[in-house]
Amino acid sequence: MRITRGSIRNKIIFGYVVSIAFLLMFAAVLFVDLVLIEEQTRNYTVTTQLLDTVLEIRRFEKNYLLYGNEDDFNEVLQFVDIARESIGKAEKVQGEGLRARLGVFSDRILGDETVDPLFFPEASEVSRLLGEYREVLMREGPTGQLSRTIEERVRHLGRDFTDIVERLAGDENVRVANMLSGARTSLVVLVGVFLVGLFVIAQLVIKVALSPLKELEKGLQMISAGGMEMLPDKTGVREVDSMNQAFNRMIREIFEQRQEVLSAEKLASLGTMLAGIAHEINNPLSNISTSAEILREEMDSGDPSYKTELIAQITSETDRATRIIQTVLEYTRERKFERRDVNLLGVVQETMTLIRGKIPTYISLNIEIPEHITLSADRQRLAQVFINLVNNAVDAMRNLLGECRIDISARAVEGEAVEIRFSDSGPGIPADIRHRIFDPFFTTKDVGRGTGLGLYLAHQIVEQHFGTLRLETEEVRGTTFIITLPGKDT
Repeated sequence: MRITRGSIRNKIIFGYVVSIAFLLMFAAVLFVDLVLIEEQTRNYTVTTQLLDTVLEIRRFEKNYLLYGNEDDFNEVLQFVDIARESIGKAEKVQGEGLRARLGVFSDRILGDETVDPLFFPEASEVSRLLGEYREVLMREGPTGQLSRTIEERVRHLGRDFTDIVERLAGDENVRVANMLSGARTSLVVLVGVFLVGLFVIAQLVIKVALSPLKELEKGLQMISAGGMEMLPDKTGVREVDSMNQAFNRMIREIFEQRQEVLSAEKLASLGTMLAGIAHEINNPLSNISTSAEILREEMDSGDPSYKTELIAQITSETDRATRIIQTVLEYTRERKFERRDVNLLGVVQETMTLIRGKIPTYISLNIEIPEHITLSADRQRLAQVFINLVNNAVDAMRNLLGECRIDISARAVEGEAVEIRFSDSGPGIPADIRHRIFDPFFTTKDVGRGTGLGLYLAHQIVEQHFGTLRLETEEVRGTTFIITLPGKDT
């Protein structure tokens, strides 16, 4: 199973499998430790019981040697039999233990000092000494008086097996303590390894499964904020790749539709400009026609300086008409978004030339923009923002009684930013719809009077310029749209 590519499901399954493997290894080590501790504890119990039995043997032996009591003699023999029987059972149980079952691999797997075979050969030696001890006693007792040689032999054998058993009991006590200490250390190490393993697995799952989802979430947030950047097609996660490809198709479709909407809105704006353009072109054409007619009449006679003046008027009005046509062509030409340094006053004046014919005579237009303000902007798209804002102001004051005016002003603000204000004396915007004015297709105009895209597109274009477009209005009278754009004072 590859963990760097493939589906999230496979990666999560891989994480679970590795986690379960860690748990099984942890449980196996703990199980072996517990079994070994159990065996060591059983050995310790048998050894301490054997020591108690041996001490009882020596106690009754002492009484018998002092007083020659037959009951003490029988007690000695009885405890000797119990001790030998205990050793036999212990050897059998030990032969069935974990180390014995592992055989030659026990030292490699469990270590040399994990569980020592206590009853080999010490147990066999104790059993032999007890057997010899019993035979010596049986030779002359219980009725006969033991000779000094036999008595010394009995005492000597008793000391030998007692010393061995006491040493075994002491060793077992140390081994049990070491075993418990080792188990505690092993538990701490295992828990540490387990936690580190879980952390590594968690980081792996985060890296190969959750990180692509985070990237997808970031991309979707960017899209919801208006960004149109494509999401990566190859992330290494099958499900995320499929979703990214689907979202990329959606983004392309949205972008194409958005371009169509922009074109449609531009054509709609261009349609509203036709009257103003016709009026603006009609004036220079009328002047050209008049000057040409006079020049024709004065061709054969008249003052040459007057003829020169008429020709200059014709040339000037022709240039004026040419500039109007160039402005229209510049606005309608399709091209990519490109920011350049533009003079704000020049853009506003050219834009107002395009729509002046649409502004009714009862609405006064006032422009107060310093000549030195320069912006880094796309001239065509900035003109569209200005057209949309002025069109909105004109529509708001249509058939409105009283003084009607549109004020366009600009000033430099903190840093190198420029603030542009479009104010009108219209009726204002009600509070309950202010939060929706920048939504696409939202309009309060009558059917057929507006698309509801003017302010939406203006807001989108301003954001393309890394600027802001906000509203200041009163419900009774007056609306101001404030554009803040990166600027450059020259």
